[in-house]
Amino acid sequence: MKVEKFFYKNNVDICSPKQLYNFITQHFQYYTMNSWNGIKSIANKVKITDLKLSTQLPADYDTVNAVFEIVFNEYDEYGFWDDVNEIIRQFEREHQGFTIYSNGRTGGYLVLAKEHSVIPAVSQSIMDTEDYEDFKYESARDWGGVKNRINQLRFYGLLVRDFDSTCDLIRQVLIEYTKKYGAAIARKLKKKEK
Repeated sequence: MKVEKFFYKNNVDICSPKQLYNFITQHFQYYTMNSWNGIKSIANKVKITDLKLSTQLPADYDTVNAVFEIVFNEYDEYGFWDDVNEIIRQFEREHQGFTIYSNGRTGGYLVLAKEHSVIPAVSQSIMDTEDYEDFKYESARDWGGVKNRINQLRFYGLLVRDFDSTCDLIRQVLIEYTKKYGAAIARKLKKKEK
């Protein structure tokens, strides 16, 4: 499926350590359990009202209600979650040891994490540095040296970029499902109101 408009994905020059550093450290993060434990990981907000879906969908029915019906349908009668789970499995195949899961009271965030864990996917040694100059200084002191840290940046930069692309794809699938089933859902919901 072709993603028409990137919502999350940022263009980042993977050959520029400074751009990679900024891309990773300035990316949205979400507390993976509770804020009290201080564990945050790279994430994207996927709350339906924040996805700006109405710009991609026809305005002849209630977009939000149709989307809620597709996403929160108890029996997944539309097959949306089968497609989303396959997209996540594909991400896991391409990035062994990493996964994407939903978090938040209503599942309003997609979080990048190590598989079978709430441990953040991106190394804390990158996230904990104050700025790029601090990162370079710490890299020079690191036993692996600057080259090792630059390779680490490139690895995590590609991982986060692919995470954003996967979130874009999931959003696009939701748009396609809403286009396909939205009008029928709107009719069904209007019948229930009567």
